[in-house]
Amino acid sequence: MARSRYYDDDDDRDYRRRGPRSSNQSLIIIFGLGGCLLCICLVVCGGFFFLGMRSFRDAVQSATAQAQQQMQDEEDAEMSADAFMQDVAANRLNDAYARTTKEFQTRLKFAQFRDFVTKNPGLRSYQPQSLDESTFSPRLAIYTGTIFGQNGAQMSFTLQLAKEGTTWKIDRFTMP
Repeated sequence: MARSRYYDDDDDRDYRRRGPRSSNQSLIIIFGLGGCLLCICLVVCGGFFFLGMRSFRDAVQSATAQAQQQMQDEEDAEMSADAFMQDVAANRLNDAYARTTKEFQTRLKFAQFRDFVTKNPGLRSYQPQSLDESTFSPRLAIYTGTIFGQNGAQMSFTLQLAKEGTTWKIDRFTMP
């Protein structure tokens, strides 16, 4: 006998067969879509992480290269200043004058430079590596130094170097 007019024993069998299969399919679809979204999120986040790390690495390499270049420039400027002063001390005035910028040579002709060195004989007592850096920038370096004369007198001097192309050259040479 039927339980209700809407219920049939044959319906019960069909309902049980269709019901669970339908809910399992829904769960599989939901979990499948959730898994796909999770995989997509992981791939996107991994890509952003990779790009971020690569950008960070490039920035660190660039900063390191720039710092090394600045250190090399400082060393080159100091070596140029020291070589100039050694040439002056050894009376190699042609070589010293060749280490000056075009502007220096326009302001001070070779004969005037020779007279300047002749009027300051203490320059011959220059000792290598006795320069003190007072200012440095990528295009300008200023060094000061002290020379001790034969009578014990101290004379200070200032060298201003400018970068001409890739070479550091003397742009100003002053003694107070």
